[in-house]
Amino acid sequence: MAQSAALFYPERVDQFLCPTCLKWSALMDERSITEAHIIPNAVGGRLVTLLCRTCNSGFGTRRDRWFGEYIRLFRQDDVTPLHIKEQRGHFHINGVRVGGTFGVSDKGTIELLVHEWRTSPEGRAALAKIARRPRVLSQDPADLIGPSVTVTLPMPPVVEHKDLVTLGFLTAGYLLWFRALGYSWALQKHLDVVREQIRTETLTVLPRSFSGAVPQRSAVPWIGFGTINGAMALFAGIEERVVLFPPADRPHFYQDLPTDTLEGAKMELFGRVDFGEHHAFAGPRAVVYHKRLAVCPDVFFKGRYPLVVVPDSDGPLQVLHPVSHAEAERLKKEHPDRGLSLAINTPIPDSDTGR
Repeated sequence: MAQSAALFYPERVDQFLCPTCLKWSALMDERSITEAHIIPNAVGGRLVTLLCRTCNSGFGTRRDRWFGEYIRLFRQDDVTPLHIKEQRGHFHINGVRVGGTFGVSDKGTIELLVHEWRTSPEGRAALAKIARRPRVLSQDPADLIGPSVTVTLPMPPVVEHKDLVTLGFLTAGYLLWFRALGYSWALQKHLDVVREQIRTETLTVLPRSFSGAVPQRSAVPWIGFGTINGAMALFAGIEERVVLFPPADRPHFYQDLPTDTLEGAKMELFGRVDFGEHHAFAGPRAVVYHKRLAVCPDVFFKGRYPLVVVPDSDGPLQVLHPVSHAEAERLKKEHPDRGLSLAINTPIPDSDTGR
C-alpha cells in the first residue's frame, strides 16, 4: 500500500496513507497502522485492509459491534430483535420497573427472568402483590391464563443503534471498493463527503437513502454497477442491503436522492464486477462502464494512466493505455469498428490529491 501511494505521491517514501481519513503515517511507526476487518470478524468476516489506528479504533468500539450484531441476527431464520444474545437491563411489569433479562426461548415464547437483587424493595413488593392474585380453577384452558399482566420491554439495542448499523454498511461498502481499486478509488475528491460521513457518528452528512434493502440476500459481499431512478450508481452489497456511491462523472449524485429512504425508488442492478487483485494497488487508473466515467482518481487528468473498461455484458475487463495522437489515428484507420467514445464532463479538481 505504501508503494502504491508513492505512485500517486512520488515525494512520499515509506509512508502509509489511511484510505478513510487520508492522513499519512510513517511505516516505522508500526503502532499507528492496524489491520481492519471490512465485515466484523465476530460474524465471520475474512476480508481485511489496513487503516490508521485512530480510524480503526473509532469504528470498532461501537459501530462494528452493532453492525456485526445486526448481521448475526439477520442470518437467522424467523427471528426478531428480541433474539439478540442475552438482553440484560430493565423492563416493566404492570408499570413496575424491575431488573432482569429477557429474550425468546427455543419454543418461540418470550421469557422474562427477574433479578431480585437488581429490583428495588418497592418493585419486589409490587411483584409479590401481583403473584398473590387468585388464579381461576377451570377445565377451560382460556381460564388458566391467570391474572392480567402487562409487560413493557425496552427498545432492543440493535434497533436503538440502527444509525451505527447503517454507518457500518457505509464503511464496509467504501472499503470493498477500496479493496478492489486501492487509491484509484480513495483519491477521488468527490468522495470527501463519504469519508466525512464515515468519520461522523451521526447520519448528518449524507441523506439516509444512500443505503437500502434489496429483496434477495447475498452471502458474499460484492460490488457492481446499477441505476437508481434511472441514474447510474456504484453499488456495494452486503447481506440484504446495498450502499450507493456516486460515479466520477456525477459528483453531486447524493443531492438527487430521496432524503430519508429508498423505499419506492426504482433500483436496477446491471451486474457485479470482480476487478481482480492486480488492479487494486497497481497505480492510478480510471474505470469506464457503459461509456460512463465511473471511477477517476484526480491524477488521471494528467492523461498518463490506463482506463479499465468494464464490458456491458459478461466478459473480461479491457485495459486501454494512453497513446499519442498519431498512434490513435493509425489505430482508427486499422480498426474503424473498434473504438470507445467517451464524453468526460467532470471538472478538473483543484485539490492537492495526486499530481
